Amino acid sequence: MCLKKEKKDRGSRSNIILRIFGAVKQTKSNIMADIKPEEVKTEVVKRVPEFVKKEDFDKSMGMIMSSIETLAKAISVKKEQEALVAPVKKVKVEGTPDYEAPIPPQWREIVDELLGEDVGIQISYPDNGGFKFTLIIPQEKSNAGDEWWKTYKHDHRTKMLNPSEGISGVRKYCELVKQNLNTKK
Repeated sequence: MCLKKEKKDRGSRSNIILRIFGAVKQTKSNIMADIKPEEVKTEVVKRVPEFVKKEDFDKSMGMIMSSIETLAKAISVKKEQEALVAPVKKVKVEGTPDYEAPIPPQWREIVDELLGEDVGIQISYPDNGGFKFTLIIPQEKSNAGDEWWKTYKHDHRTKMLNPSEGISGVRKYCELVKQNLNTKK
């Protein structure tokens, strides 16, 4: 009894599918019948290969070549300018660290004038503002005692300067250090 019921169900399913398919077919044919051939417009577009005239091509190539020449000139000028810039002379003074900040040339001139070329300079910029200006005094010029040199092995004179003091603050500090160095041990 169960087998017959399943066959009956399958038959009814296939009948339903056929009925749906037939309805779709019939609807499609009705739609096609409603369209009249006069209403359908067709256009034939003939494609013609496009060519560029020699004059247009030469004009475009001329513009491209002039742009390339302009870029080449700009690059060569930039290289010439880079070659003209003199490399920064970095004087290594014994006892100075390798992480020195750039030193303004005017400051270096003041130190050379007042204290001598053998005195080193170190500048750092702490987080709290201003700048830390350090003079590194060689042992020959230092007035520090032998015990100092045995313990610390260098003579660094450091002062925190405000940005408002600038070059005048550097000059005043160098004058004070020069005055101190002129005193005897």
